[in-house]
Amino acid sequence: MSKTLMAFFLGLLATILFSCTKPQPPTTERSGTEADVAPVATNTVVVSFAGLMVFHKETGKPGYEVGILVPSVSGGHRFSVACSGNSVKCNGLPIQFSNGNNWSLSVTNGQPPAAIASPVEIGHDPKRKPDNVNGQNDFSWIVDLESPEFHGKELTLIKGLLSPIIHLPNIPLYTEFKSIDLKRWQGIGPASAFGYVAETIAMKIDLRAGQEAVLKDNSKSIEILRLAYNPSGAPQRVEIANVMHPPPQASDFRLYYKIFAGITDSEKFDFDKNSDDLPNNPSLYLQLMTKHEIQVLPTCCGMLCDGILLGKRTAPLE
Repeated sequence: MSKTLMAFFLGLLATILFSCTKPQPPTTERSGTEADVAPVATNTVVVSFAGLMVFHKETGKPGYEVGILVPSVSGGHRFSVACSGNSVKCNGLPIQFSNGNNWSLSVTNGQPPAAIASPVEIGHDPKRKPDNVNGQNDFSWIVDLESPEFHGKELTLIKGLLSPIIHLPNIPLYTEFKSIDLKRWQGIGPASAFGYVAETIAMKIDLRAGQEAVLKDNSKSIEILRLAYNPSGAPQRVEIANVMHPPPQASDFRLYYKIFAGITDSEKFDFDKNSDDLPNNPSLYLQLMTKHEIQVLPTCCGMLCDGILLGKRTAPLE
């Protein structure tokens, strides 16, 4: 190798070594406070609903309403509201119950959507089994007690057994958590494999700067909670529940029939976990197990006394 070529390679090696070891400009670490982090465009608040409650699409209005079974028919279930995040106001419960409590969940300084925000529906096996990743968050996992899958007709709701009734904003509802595999029977049976149902329903409210999510008892002009937009983007959560403490071993789905008239014992449905059938997809099931972040919500039959839907009813809940 010539001296000229050797000198070239030695120079190149020195350049590489120098470039690898030369000091880098100092980096500025951010503390993670709101002042140091650029504000996000939207901040998501997840509002979840679990336990004995009834969903209904409001006639002539874009959103849904949800009614909570009152203590006299809910067999020891306890209604509660909890929140976490950038809370301006989150009142402690229990709540003073009275028939006619009319609540609303709304967003301040918001522009109404141009169209009705239909519930999430991607598509899953309508037979409820086998379970797969498609349509895991479809709202239609919920038990529609008036659908052909159950009673197939509009049921007669007894007035005054749902309180409060919460009017929801025009934001898509979806299934956040599903039950384990269930079996079902009508009357005295026999039981047959049924599949999966919605255990927890939820909606995502995207707050912008200057907006707040407000849950209010309109009948008493009392604010239950007020969550403000968080410019850091940290997630926020509200959990609305009506569950048993401690949880029963048997199903309490039968309690729903206390709020309807004219349904005989032989017509009533009930559920239990399908212990004879392992989950179709164990790894997926473990991913979808209920994980409530704020409250310790006990389960019954592997589910949180899932809410139901009245899909044929046209009159408001009362």
